[in-house]
Amino acid sequence: DKVFVDRSDQKPSPAGVFVFWDGIGMAFAHMQPVPGTEPQVRITQRGSDSYVIALSEIQIVGRVMGSMRHR
Repeated sequence: DKVFVDRSDQKPSPAGVFVFWDGIGMAFAHMQPVPGTEPQVRITQRGSDSYVIALSEIQIVGRVMGSMRHR
């Protein structure tokens, strides 16, 4: 599979699918901003519960723009 990532778009507003470093490797997740005094983001991954984390605690690589699957 090939994934196209816009590395210049690292802010989860508007919400979308992003590639980020999860401490072990690269991961994909739907992210959306959470209103409040400190910038936070809600991360939702398939097969897991969503969670909220401070934006300063994650490293977003970029926004997923599309993908191609080889058959």
